[in-house]
Amino acid sequence: MIKEEIFDELKKKSAILKESDFNEWVIPSLIKYYNSKFKYLGGHAYNLKPYERGFDLAINSFKEQSKEKLHSALNTYFFKKEHWKDSNRNLNAYLNITLKNLSSAIYWENKASKKTSKLVCPLCKESNRREYLHAENKKLRCDNCTKKSEDILSEIRKGNNNHNLQQEFIILSAFSLHSSEGIRCYGCMKFIPKSLAKDDFITCPYEKCDEFGDINLFLKMSHPRGFAVRQDLSLDREFASDREFASVRSSVTTLHDYLKSNSINSNSFDLMEMKSDLSFKVNLIKEVIDSQKDTVKRSDKSTKVQKLLMYDAMWEMTEEVPGDMVRYLCHRKFLSSDPLQAKIFQKYGNLLENYLPFTMIKGGREIDIMSLTAPELSSFSGVSEYESKVDSDIIPNETKEEYIGGRKYKNYGPCFIGKLISVYNLKTNEFVNENVVEYTFSKIIVRDLESGTPVKVTHFRIPSHYEMEGMVFLQRIRRKLVDSIYFRLNNKKREMSR
Repeated sequence: MIKEEIFDELKKKSAILKESDFNEWVIPSLIKYYNSKFKYLGGHAYNLKPYERGFDLAINSFKEQSKEKLHSALNTYFFKKEHWKDSNRNLNAYLNITLKNLSSAIYWENKASKKTSKLVCPLCKESNRREYLHAENKKLRCDNCTKKSEDILSEIRKGNNNHNLQQEFIILSAFSLHSSEGIRCYGCMKFIPKSLAKDDFITCPYEKCDEFGDINLFLKMSHPRGFAVRQDLSLDREFASDREFASVRSSVTTLHDYLKSNSINSNSFDLMEMKSDLSFKVNLIKEVIDSQKDTVKRSDKSTKVQKLLMYDAMWEMTEEVPGDMVRYLCHRKFLSSDPLQAKIFQKYGNLLENYLPFTMIKGGREIDIMSLTAPELSSFSGVSEYESKVDSDIIPNETKEEYIGGRKYKNYGPCFIGKLISVYNLKTNEFVNENVVEYTFSKIIVRDLESGTPVKVTHFRIPSHYEMEGMVFLQRIRRKLVDSIYFRLNNKKREMSR
């Protein structure tokens, strides 16, 4: 249905119309009918011109919000007020006014919302709660964590010695008053305040994370921030006349507007812009991967298969976790121990195993590759076994083989878990691979296994050095991708590659 046909149809079916019809065919038809109006109304709502960046996003955002308003207006017109029975009530005019009012409401709301970023509590942020911090004695105070910790302390003083309660008190106390400077945890990738360090030793305070070590070995991380409204408050906008309101509306808003803007949920325009940016970068990553793969396909080097499979691993991970891969490839800062890197290498290991057997041409001769540990493959150093115990759903890496290398024969410590083969429960004498949730280079996360359960782990090991054997392909390919993506995004070369 196009043009006026939608209104003719609605007029015929007014008496038998159901609310379920709105989403099924009425609103989709109205969206098509008002399509030409959306450019004007959406542009006005977000104060954007057709040639300006974000204009298309604004129109799409306005369309999405229009669906809800149209649904409400139709419900009023046909059911609540039954305006359809009045021949003088024109539905088209009624809906036009609804859309214009929506456009004006968004316009004034956006004009009023001068936002600024403020520091928010990292711990509260984990539970989707936005708590703004205030300065106190050169540190940051979180009122929410402070109140909760005081309540728990009161319970403890009453004799409640529950271990979980004590642990919660320790975590809340850590964030009640903390420093603005911090580091990024190698395990969970979250912000740890520097104020938690004791004698340069720091332990991650977050639940189910066991990372610890010398604070100087961690990379710095900016304190989490959130958007807040920066403006003067008026308890009631109606005190100003229309002319006064128009002139001061950009700097004065109501208390209701202020509280609304502090909501943890972003508005639809912000969300659509974020999604559009993510989609753009994901497509860019895939385009660069395809381009570099084509170059490798034309080469005759012995490492051709490994490189192509590593690119395939990058591609598949971009499909599975697009947000993480954008962070991994589009942002300059990166930690070598990022769990995502372990997942990419695991994906590569699986693809390589499925590709076997194959023939490699090296030094002018053909070599049949039958095993993941084939020396010519340079992917895994060999198979390792070690015994350990489950500790709070974690099996640590206790590989005995160490990597010693470099000009000074530095000891890099125990080899990493490159590809997990099996986990064997020594108590019940059975394999428990199905209990493995995931694993990184340094630990295995399991479920439904009691703490203290003795296990034997078997895995393909890799050296604990990020520029050795199979990790070489991952590191070098990542750098090539990052350099190319950075150039396309910024029209200049990166100053320094990592």
